[in-house]
Amino acid sequence: MKIIDRYTLKQIVVGFVLVLTSMTALVWLTQSLKMIDMIVTKGVSVGIFLELTMLVLPNFLQILSPLVLFAVALFTLIRMQADKELMVMQAVGMSPKDIMRPVFKFGVVLMIL
Repeated sequence: MKIIDRYTLKQIVVGFVLVLTSMTALVWLTQSLKMIDMIVTKGVSVGIFLELTMLVLPNFLQILSPLVLFAVALFTLIRMQADKELMVMQAVGMSPKDIMRPVFKFGVVLMIL
């Protein structure tokens, strides 16, 4: 893997983890607020409440992951365009396919997961 591919992949992975973590926390908060009624009215323990809310998260990660990857890839490429990094990559002979290779690789890994 080329150095520039590792650089682009690092930018995408770091952004992906940060945005996915914040979006997951937001979704978890909204779901936990819906289930807080169980603690108040039915006397469910906090451990069971946390277990039930954590069981909902894989479904949301399945929905959020592609959206977050798209947003982060778009943000990263727009930032690289603004910083003239994409222009330099094209000037040294990289094709658009070569520039997008790290995004495609990360997308394939995400699809497999």
